[in-house]
Amino acid sequence: MIELVMENKWAIYHIYNSLSRDVFERYLMDACQYIVSAYLKTEFAGKSIDLQDLDALIRLHKCACFGSVIDWLNGGMKDDIVGYFRRVCTLQKGWLENLGR
Repeated sequence: MIELVMENKWAIYHIYNSLSRDVFERYLMDACQYIVSAYLKTEFAGKSIDLQDLDALIRLHKCACFGSVIDWLNGGMKDDIVGYFRRVCTLQKGWLENLGR
Protein backbone atom coordinates (compact mmCIF):
# COMPACT_ATOMS: atom_id res chain seq x y z
CA MET A 1 0.00 0.00 0.00
CA ILE A 2 2.77 2.42 0.95
CA GLU A 3 4.62 1.71 -2.29
CA LEU A 4 1.46 2.64 -4.23
CA VAL A 5 1.25 5.86 -2.21
CA MET A 6 4.91 6.59 -2.97
CA GLU A 7 4.25 6.22 -6.70
CA ASN A 8 1.35 8.70 -6.45
CA LYS A 9 2.64 11.12 -3.80
CA TRP A 10 1.23 14.25 -5.38
CA ALA A 11 -2.28 12.81 -5.81
CA ILE A 12 -2.35 11.35 -2.29
CA TYR A 13 -1.10 14.58 -0.73
CA HIS A 14 -3.70 16.55 -2.71
CA ILE A 15 -6.55 14.29 -1.54
CA TYR A 16 -5.23 14.31 2.03
CA ASN A 17 -5.31 18.12 2.10
CA SER A 18 -8.69 18.42 0.35
CA LEU A 19 -12.24 18.57 1.61
CA SER A 20 -12.43 14.82 1.01
CA ARG A 21 -9.95 14.09 3.78
CA ASP A 22 -12.57 12.18 5.79
CA VAL A 23 -13.10 9.79 2.87
CA PHE A 24 -9.34 9.32 2.56
CA GLU A 25 -9.01 8.65 6.30
CA ARG A 26 -11.81 6.06 6.25
CA TYR A 27 -10.16 4.30 3.30
CA LEU A 28 -6.78 4.44 5.05
CA MET A 29 -8.25 2.99 8.25
CA ASP A 30 -9.88 0.17 6.27
CA ALA A 31 -6.59 -0.53 4.48
CA CYS A 32 -4.72 -0.57 7.80
CA GLN A 33 -7.32 -2.98 9.22
CA TYR A 34 -6.91 -5.33 6.27
CA ILE A 35 -3.09 -5.26 6.28
CA VAL A 36 -2.72 -5.67 10.04
CA SER A 37 -5.35 -8.44 10.17
CA ALA A 38 -3.65 -10.39 7.40
CA TYR A 39 -0.23 -9.93 8.99
CA LEU A 40 -1.26 -10.95 12.51
CA LYS A 41 -3.41 -13.87 11.38
CA THR A 42 -0.41 -15.16 9.44
CA GLU A 43 1.87 -14.66 12.45
CA PHE A 44 -0.49 -16.57 14.75
CA ALA A 45 -1.51 -19.29 12.29
CA GLY A 46 -1.40 -22.64 14.06
CA LYS A 47 -0.78 -21.04 17.45
CA SER A 48 -3.12 -20.85 20.38
CA ILE A 49 -4.35 -17.30 20.94
CA ASP A 50 -7.65 -16.14 22.35
CA LEU A 51 -9.80 -14.46 19.66
CA GLN A 52 -10.44 -11.46 21.93
CA ASP A 53 -6.68 -11.05 22.36
CA LEU A 54 -6.17 -11.26 18.61
CA ASP A 55 -8.91 -8.68 18.03
CA ALA A 56 -7.31 -6.37 20.61
CA LEU A 57 -3.91 -6.70 18.92
CA ILE A 58 -5.42 -6.04 15.50
CA ARG A 59 -7.15 -2.90 16.78
CA LEU A 60 -4.01 -1.63 18.51
CA HIS A 61 -1.79 -2.17 15.48
CA LYS A 62 -4.40 -0.86 13.03
CA CYS A 63 -4.52 2.42 14.94
CA ALA A 64 -0.71 2.54 15.21
CA CYS A 65 -0.40 1.96 11.47
CA PHE A 66 -3.01 4.65 10.72
CA GLY A 67 -1.35 7.13 13.07
CA SER A 68 2.08 6.47 11.59
CA VAL A 69 0.84 7.12 8.05
CA ILE A 70 -1.01 10.30 9.11
CA ASP A 71 2.13 11.51 10.92
CA TRP A 72 4.17 10.77 7.80
CA LEU A 73 1.69 12.72 5.66
CA ASN A 74 1.71 15.64 8.10
CA GLY A 75 5.51 15.66 7.85
CA GLY A 76 5.38 16.08 4.07
CA MET A 77 6.10 12.42 3.28
CA LYS A 78 9.85 13.01 3.65
CA ASP A 79 10.80 10.03 5.82
CA ASP A 80 11.39 6.48 4.56
CA ILE A 81 8.02 5.08 5.65
CA VAL A 82 8.64 1.68 4.02
CA GLY A 83 11.87 1.30 5.97
CA TYR A 84 10.06 2.44 9.12
CA PHE A 85 7.36 -0.24 8.82
CA ARG A 86 9.91 -2.94 7.98
CA ARG A 87 11.88 -2.02 11.10
CA VAL A 88 8.75 -2.01 13.28
CA CYS A 89 7.82 -5.48 11.99
CA THR A 90 11.32 -6.72 12.78
CA LEU A 91 11.20 -5.26 16.29
CA GLN A 92 7.82 -6.84 17.00
CA LYS A 93 8.79 -10.27 15.73
CA GLY A 94 10.07 -11.59 19.05
CA TRP A 95 7.19 -10.55 21.25
CA LEU A 96 4.56 -11.64 18.75
CA GLU A 97 6.05 -15.12 18.72
CA ASN A 98 5.81 -15.27 22.53
CA LEU A 99 2.11 -14.36 22.58
CA GLY A 100 0.80 -17.29 20.59
CA ARG A 101 2.04 -20.19 22.69
